[in-house]
Amino acid sequence: MKHITENLRDARNGTSARYIMVTAGFEWEFRFLNEEIKINTGKNKKFFKYYRSLISKNDTSLSEKILWPLNEFDNVLKVFIKRIYKLNDVYKEEFEYQKIAVRIHTQRNNIAHGNINQEIDNFYILDFLVLEWLYYAMVLHDIGLSRENIKRGINKLFKLGLAL
Repeated sequence: MKHITENLRDARNGTSARYIMVTAGFEWEFRFLNEEIKINTGKNKKFFKYYRSLISKNDTSLSEKILWPLNEFDNVLKVFIKRIYKLNDVYKEEFEYQKIAVRIHTQRNNIAHGNINQEIDNFYILDFLVLEWLYYAMVLHDIGLSRENIKRGINKLFKLGLAL
């Protein structure tokens, strides 16, 4: 939870340090697969076990770790993601979960490995917001909130102002 800022003003600053902390928090939270295995039965449990085994056997990249929960929480996050990309007039070209996941992975690696000569992607802040929302969706899911309450929580917490 070290990525959580003390106030809303600081939360709106997309610094490199904050980017690293949020991606690290996301990767740590990815352990939720183990929790899903514990609480699910039947086909769902089998699905989560299978996905965990893929992650364990392969050196799964950050983009692959982001892509799966983006699809999993699509019904929660899509309304927010669509809106932010439309407001920035890039919805049609860049609103694909695969592209978002790869951009986040690339940007995190550039920052973490000191590739400061790399140009910062134009979608840096938009993708960062998506990752934050995704991270919160996963945390709220872990504590047992319904998908609808997760959506309401993100809307309120990030002051997105959508009528849900």
